[in-house]
Amino acid sequence: MKISKKVKIIVGAMGVIAMVSAANVSTKASNWYYGAEGDCSISDSNNFKRCTSIKDTKGTTNATFHVKTLNKTMWSTPSFKLVNSDGATRSVTIDLPKAGYEGSGSLAGVSPSEAIGHYYYAGLKAAWNQIGTDTVTAKISAD
Repeated sequence: MKISKKVKIIVGAMGVIAMVSAANVSTKASNWYYGAEGDCSISDSNNFKRCTSIKDTKGTTNATFHVKTLNKTMWSTPSFKLVNSDGATRSVTIDLPKAGYEGSGSLAGVSPSEAIGHYYYAGLKAAWNQIGTDTVTAKISAD
């Protein structure tokens, strides 16, 4: 059975499309990552502190964010939220997970499509029972 040149071209084009699509999915999957790890010192205060070393750029229209706590020197549980460069709230507030764990929440105060391309930072507030200054090491994924 002889295969026509037209069929060979169509099959070849479909193969190229499949390879490009697979590469794109693989790249996107490998880009589901946390931003740079950073440290933030917080003290017994009633205010959120914008921690500029713990940040990530929003790259998708997904309305969920993730935070991974690597270490914390306090025994209490600080509050966490995403904030923008002006310190404005951009997510719901959650309890910061204990060291070695991840937590997640949803965006608030901004639509996911408007958030794309912007940096978001960790907003941390000491728990009511924290005494003195302690440090959190964490990383976030705004996606």
